[in-house]
Amino acid sequence: MIHPICLTIDWRDADCDIPEAQQEAFTQSVFRSLRSHSAIQTIARVPDPDVPTGGMGAQWLWNILTAEIPGDGLREACREALGQLEGKPMKFKLEVNQQTKIIEVEDVSPADFDRVLDKLVAAAKEINSAS
Repeated sequence: MIHPICLTIDWRDADCDIPEAQQEAFTQSVFRSLRSHSAIQTIARVPDPDVPTGGMGAQWLWNILTAEIPGDGLREACREALGQLEGKPMKFKLEVNQQTKIIEVEDVSPADFDRVLDKLVAAAKEINSAS
C-alpha cells in the first residue's frame, strides 16, 4: 500500500536577498500553480512560528510550502514544483507515517528533472517500506 506523502518544498536560501514583497508575490504564484495541479490533494502555506506578541492575523513564511500528495502522484507533483522553481536550490522534505527524508537539490535545470525525480521517488519508497 502506498501511503500519502506530506511534502515540504523549501527554497528560502535561493531568494533570501530578494525584497520581501517579491518573495511574497513569488510564493503566492507558486502556491496558486501547485494548488491547481491534479496530483496534489492539498497545499498550504507555512505559518511563521515567530509572530510577535499582539501581531494581527496570520503571518506566513516566504518560499516554503507543504503539500499532501498520494504516493503515486509524487513524480508528477514534484515535476511541477521543479518547473516552477527551476534553477533554485531547494530542500524537499518527504514524510510518511512519521518517517522523514530530506533531499536537497542545487540549481536544477530541466535536463536534470528526471534524475532528481528518481531520487525523490526512491526516497519515498524507502520511507514507505520502513513504515
